[in-house]
Amino acid sequence: AHYNAVHLYQCESCEKSFGSARLLEIHIEERHDSFFAARRAKLVREASEGGHGAGRCEGLFRCLAEGCEERFWSPGLRRTHLIR
Repeated sequence: AHYNAVHLYQCESCEKSFGSARLLEIHIEERHDSFFAARRAKLVREASEGGHGAGRCEGLFRCLAEGCEERFWSPGLRRTHLIR
């Protein structure tokens, strides 16, 4: 029981533990994936230059709830979604 609760879904890069495979997958994508970081930097750069990068593709941040496939432009928007 302890192993499943604490160690089953553990990030190999930073050793943080998560309650599900989905949460671990999202963590790895958002914290350790250089492609994700490059996409985020590009969208931020385009937005600061007055571009419309955000309008051309879906948000980067996946909902943390099991079964929900929505994506958001920021962790704050995702948090607001989760609270509702």
